[in-house]
Amino acid sequence: MRFHEEIKNYLALREENSIEEMEASLYGICASGASVSISAGTGAVLRLSAQTAAIARYIFKLIHKAFVLKATVYKTESSAFGTKAGRYMIEVADKLRTMEMLAYFGISAGTPHPIQQSFLADEACRQAFLRGVFIACGYATDPKSAYLIEFRLENKALANGIKGFLAEYGLIYRIREKNKQYVVYAKQADAYSTTLALIGANQYCLAAEGSYAMKDMKNQLTRAVNCDTANLNRTVEASLAQLEAIKRIEGSGNFDSLPQPLKDAAELRRANELASLSELSEDSKGRVSKSALSRRLNKLIELSKKY
Repeated sequence: MRFHEEIKNYLALREENSIEEMEASLYGICASGASVSISAGTGAVLRLSAQTAAIARYIFKLIHKAFVLKATVYKTESSAFGTKAGRYMIEVADKLRTMEMLAYFGISAGTPHPIQQSFLADEACRQAFLRGVFIACGYATDPKSAYLIEFRLENKALANGIKGFLAEYGLIYRIREKNKQYVVYAKQADAYSTTLALIGANQYCLAAEGSYAMKDMKNQLTRAVNCDTANLNRTVEASLAQLEAIKRIEGSGNFDSLPQPLKDAAELRRANELASLSELSEDSKGRVSKSALSRRLNKLIELSKKY
């Protein structure tokens, strides 16, 4: 089972707390994932596709409890109604009552529709609506690999509405067109985990935040190791340059004529070939500061260029 299907199964186990929340969730599902066909005089046929049996049961219960409608659930053996084989289909039998339900939701076949604010009366209903949209058309990658979360819609007005809806929570989503769909998506860890929290996928939100914390810790460790490696490389390069300068001065026969502080610095370096300036200062038992050692060793390099 793919990761986003796991999330949807988790959401499908949820019991909505009120009729209003049931309506909001079912509205989100119907608005973003329904196949609707209307026949003059006979009403409407509503078909909803579900990726798993758990999701099909959840939709079935919403239809029954919120609107006291009977629905049929069956598994497709071949592609039908634009649905892949092996999926579950939920079809409402009463065409006239279905027509009334769709009219209540403000949904009609082939007609763009914005989000109906009447179903977003309070925060619980807003979250139930977004939950329904995700169940119908949502997608999320495993946070171990990336923080991508999407809503794949065929209705441009609804796609813009979902983007604006999420913006009200401070979440930055974008829209791109792909395969005749409008994909509302975000790739930021914060948008990913906050959206999962909003739809009630708390277990997966915590997992995402844990994954983000682990990645952040690894990145900090990598930066620290890289920084230490760079510092070590600089120390080694500087030490080798200083030792080469001391050797050149000695080879020229001018070492004994150097001022005593420079000779002391040279002896300290030769005794501790790859030590850092801080370590050299400690080895001098505090007699010479790190900055003084730096100046003296640089002076040796400068003098060696004359020989």
